[in-house]
Amino acid sequence: MRNFILDTDSYKLSHFLGYPSDATHVYSYAESRGGKYDATVFFGLQKFVKELAEVRVTHDNVAESLDFSKVHGVPFNIEGWTRIVDVHGGRIPVRIKAVAEGSLIPIRNVLMTVENTDPTMPWLTSYIETPALRSIWYPVTVATRIHNMKQKIKSYYDTTSDTGDTGFALLDFSARGVSSYETAEVGGMAHLLSFMGSDNIPAVLAARKFYDEPMAAFSVPATEHSVTTSWGSANELDSIEYIIDKMPENGILSMVADTWNVFEFVEKAAKFQERIRNKGGTLVIRPDSGEMRDVLPKVLNDARRLFGGRENNKGYDVLADVKILQGDGINEDTVTEPFQIAKELGISADSVMSGSGGGLMQANIDRDTCKFAFKASNVTRDGVDIPIAKDPITDPGKRSKMGKLMLMRGPQGYHTVAYTPDRMPKGVDYLRTVYENGKLSNMETLSTIRERLNNQ
Repeated sequence: MRNFILDTDSYKLSHFLGYPSDATHVYSYAESRGGKYDATVFFGLQKFVKELAEVRVTHDNVAESLDFSKVHGVPFNIEGWTRIVDVHGGRIPVRIKAVAEGSLIPIRNVLMTVENTDPTMPWLTSYIETPALRSIWYPVTVATRIHNMKQKIKSYYDTTSDTGDTGFALLDFSARGVSSYETAEVGGMAHLLSFMGSDNIPAVLAARKFYDEPMAAFSVPATEHSVTTSWGSANELDSIEYIIDKMPENGILSMVADTWNVFEFVEKAAKFQERIRNKGGTLVIRPDSGEMRDVLPKVLNDARRLFGGRENNKGYDVLADVKILQGDGINEDTVTEPFQIAKELGISADSVMSGSGGGLMQANIDRDTCKFAFKASNVTRDGVDIPIAKDPITDPGKRSKMGKLMLMRGPQGYHTVAYTPDRMPKGVDYLRTVYENGKLSNMETLSTIRERLNNQ
């Protein structure tokens, strides 16, 4: 198991020497200071605190860290970490509070706070900044990105669909397009807040493990180019027939269509429409190359001409027995294009789907997308709480908050309020304790979190 002591930045190993000798507690908070969005979807902390609750620092961990620090060139707090082993049973003595996951919070508001609970360890709060901040900046940013993508897509369902069901409008194809297994887990779970279609198995398994969701997403049988090319171009019609015959009853089959000629593929697939219908199925045709504006209009028009359909109550055509899935070139800026093209052609959003990989989870995303920061705002010295903050004259945007903080809600929405024990604001604090000294509280299922976000 990873040595928790060494899951930090090197310079933090020395900070225990810098705090005032009469300091007993340091209180820090995390926020989005701005960036691309006006509000962020809070998500991902539950995975971190569940893993944190399982941490048991050992004497071997302490010895390893001491040896590492000697060679690495930084001092090591052997007394502090030995105390965590001997007094706290290896558990990390901090209190973490946070807003409920799935909450849509305007920027520049407190999202999470951390405070040491052992008065001999004021250094510990900022020591765990690295894993704590890392646990939220990425999933919050992805969840916010995809929530915004969903809102854009939803407008097309509102105007062209009778069902309004966006659950499978944007599929997650990211597992092979991200940097690591954990990235697939975390980013994929963030996608699952807004959608239920995913080929990202690590994310679905993580949702079961960390958010008690037995089955968070669904997929369908689908071909790829290796399947199609194994038949050879001269046998494409035979391959379509063969694979459709293998299609489950009352199911969905997705077939990549551009291995050779995407337009001929639509013609060939339409020959088996009756067979698809008799099985109670739906064929999903996937154009996967070319300029979307050049390819998709013809594919949609050909599918309507060959498969037919019906006009819904809003005056848009719903294709019969077939849908078109655009999985190439989809990102935050282009996600509405398939639905816009369909709308221009008089085709309902119910007949169109989109899918994305790196464009969801990897492209143009870092900690500064939402300008995440984790800063100390209060220090307790000799029993007195002292609000503290940074306020650089060179960048007012990096001014941090002071004091202990509450997240409150009024007629204008969420806002952050500083407090002292003798001056407590009236009202509900939306920050809830999720971790304290190795114990968890306020854990929630993904279903609950999804519902919270949808209700907003």
